[in-house]
Amino acid sequence: MTRAGAILLVEDTRSDALLYAALLRAADPSREVRQAASLAEAMALLEDGGYAAVLLDLGLPDSQDLEGLQEIVAHYPDLAVVVLTGREDDGLGERAIAAGAQEYLPKQEARGEVIERVLRHAQGRKAMENRLREAAVELHVLFDRNPMPVLVYDQASLRMCAANAAALEFYGWRHDEFLQRTALDIRPAHEHARFLSALHGPAASFRDVDWTHMHRDGRLMQVRVNDEPIRFRGSHCRMVIVRDVTREREAESARRRGDQRLATLADALPLLLMFVDRELRVEFINSGWTSELRRPAGEILGQHVVGLIREPAASHFARGLDTARGGVAHNVEFEDPDEDGTRTWAATFIPQRGPAGAVEGIHVMLRDVSREKAHRQELVRRAQQDPLTGCLNRAGFQFHGGQAWDAAASMGQPVVVYFFDLDGFKDINDKLGHAAGDAMLQAVAARLGDSMRPDDLLARLGGDEFAVIALNVADAVGARCLAEKLIDVVTANTSGAPETGCSVGYCIADPATTSLSKALRRADQALYAAKRAGKGRAMEWSPAAVEAPEESAEVSPAP
Repeated sequence: MTRAGAILLVEDTRSDALLYAALLRAADPSREVRQAASLAEAMALLEDGGYAAVLLDLGLPDSQDLEGLQEIVAHYPDLAVVVLTGREDDGLGERAIAAGAQEYLPKQEARGEVIERVLRHAQGRKAMENRLREAAVELHVLFDRNPMPVLVYDQASLRMCAANAAALEFYGWRHDEFLQRTALDIRPAHEHARFLSALHGPAASFRDVDWTHMHRDGRLMQVRVNDEPIRFRGSHCRMVIVRDVTREREAESARRRGDQRLATLADALPLLLMFVDRELRVEFINSGWTSELRRPAGEILGQHVVGLIREPAASHFARGLDTARGGVAHNVEFEDPDEDGTRTWAATFIPQRGPAGAVEGIHVMLRDVSREKAHRQELVRRAQQDPLTGCLNRAGFQFHGGQAWDAAASMGQPVVVYFFDLDGFKDINDKLGHAAGDAMLQAVAARLGDSMRPDDLLARLGGDEFAVIALNVADAVGARCLAEKLIDVVTANTSGAPETGCSVGYCIADPATTSLSKALRRADQALYAAKRAGKGRAMEWSPAAVEAPEESAEVSPAP
């Protein structure tokens, strides 16, 4: 591996190569000298890196004249090159320097101290060239590629010397026109005296100074400039970097107006809006929060949000915030009891990601859905309630009965299903009218409702058909007693409505093995058997009690 600072000697004449290598090592015994006899071999060695300079013979077997120099300079522009040649031709040396060599040395002058001095000068010159090239690249980036307006003017004459594309666009001039202007031409007349005073003042440069500049069309622009003295093309000049604070101020003003509009909108919405940072400290709230928390915004901003919320809402908040902080939006509905009652809130937690994708904060939105929930519950109640009697309808019986059925199955308890209809209901409707029939149904339903135990379910399935689901019935004796009670309640008329009676069929079922619909069919079959036995009878379903197969009996549909 080549040591840093090595010299590559490219010489195809072996005797010359040995001589120059010996002279180089004599001048610096620690120096590594590598040798190549052709341009191809030299290029292969240079790929390893670590060389400080190249001593290059121009008469190589695979390159002539300046070809080898041009090849090395093209591939290794940072490397110092000293050209060696046996030809006495000053013109060749000048052409070699023009082609990229740092020094030219005739072989007849190649003595140890001369080679050493030439190498030292070549490396110094190359280092300076490299610095100048890097500075030129930096200036190119700073000047030509800078998105901010940059211009250069002569300090004595004030005439413009250079301007980048951003400056030409900013001031509205073409390049040739702008170079005919002076530093005063881009300023309104009332700024001239101040500018000249600052330019000839004690400060060599001024930074972040606000000025008024002028567009070609006469439009005034507020700017902030950095003005530095520089040497430019051999003259004392000044370079100015311009920042358009007019646009910045307009943008800031627009942003403030936008923020105000958003704040106005946020306050007008029937929502509680909040933004918290990564540490869950409040950065923004709307007026809904100040009203809800009964505290001014100044006491809320900067506080940890969970500490502002009372339980049980605080627990829901903590879970929602934790989920959103992990990058996942979260929705939750919870109840919040207070001295005015219980409200239901729908909360949404939305993560706010930064440019790198990390969560930088969380948007929180709360909406009071108490009325909506009550309305939904009322709609469900109406959908499951018989409007005439107030009992459950068929849909309510299936829903609530199904829940009760599943609960009893999980506890291993039997359930009794009762099914009955009213005696003579059709005759009452036909003779006294439907109003009388409706009054009878309402009176019977009211008496049944008053007699039900807390866990019992009463439903009007349609017409004059009623069903009861009874839980916590101890045994068959208790089930029959409850059936007889139902007959007594239906018969006991104290309201003045037409009198009626009923028979009852019932089924004692194991909810773990028998479905609610099958138990209801069996109760219907038992009712059919009870009616055959006479009025006012109660009949428990059993295979022996019914004549028809259970599958043939169906509950009549709701009207």
